[in-house]
Amino acid sequence: MEGDFQSTFDPNYPGDDDIDNDGDGYVDEADEANAPYYIRSYAYDLAGNYGYSEEIQIEVDGSHANMHITEINGVVPAGSDVIINIPEDGILTITATDITPEYLDGSVYAEFGIDGVFGSNYEVFAEMVPVVGGYATAVLDLDSLDIAEGYYILGVSGIDRVDHKERPFLTPVILNDVIGPNAMITSVNGYDVMAGGFLFPQKKKPSDVTVCGCPIQTNLGTGTL
Repeated sequence: MEGDFQSTFDPNYPGDDDIDNDGDGYVDEADEANAPYYIRSYAYDLAGNYGYSEEIQIEVDGSHANMHITEINGVVPAGSDVIINIPEDGILTITATDITPEYLDGSVYAEFGIDGVFGSNYEVFAEMVPVVGGYATAVLDLDSLDIAEGYYILGVSGIDRVDHKERPFLTPVILNDVIGPNAMITSVNGYDVMAGGFLFPQKKKPSDVTVCGCPIQTNLGTGTL
């Protein structure tokens, strides 16, 4: 009987199979997440005779690639209060580095995303970014995503040669629009300020004057505020 025959191969996870996959005398080590398997097919007839094919080697990849963000517009993110100034063009250039151990498959592509500080709406803004020399760079257009000043989380995922993708490595940042807050005096003791000046009755002793709703102790006799 001739034809093609299909068989299912379902290997155990190499890092948890109780086998010394790399021949160093130890089992289930971190570097055994990827391990070689050797496959050969056998054919039997009714009389018990059999033949077999040549042996082929395959590699079972049980590892994930890992990356983390190492630079945002020239700033190295360290700690939880990293302040990134928003440039006039609203463009952030983000660089990520592959941190996968050398004995496992590294990142071939990277995927970048952003979310609010509470992690409720993670949005990918750059997919399948090539990793070259262990680095990947993506551009985030804040204006196009309607992202304003505030607390955010930037994330990056590494993708290996068999499309294994780990959950994002997250980096908290504070985006700063570099525009300081402002306030102006609109009234003093109920008298509206007009054209930058105002008049109000003079008193002989200090009293409380309310400016923009905030009580301030003044000396009205000498005219100091």
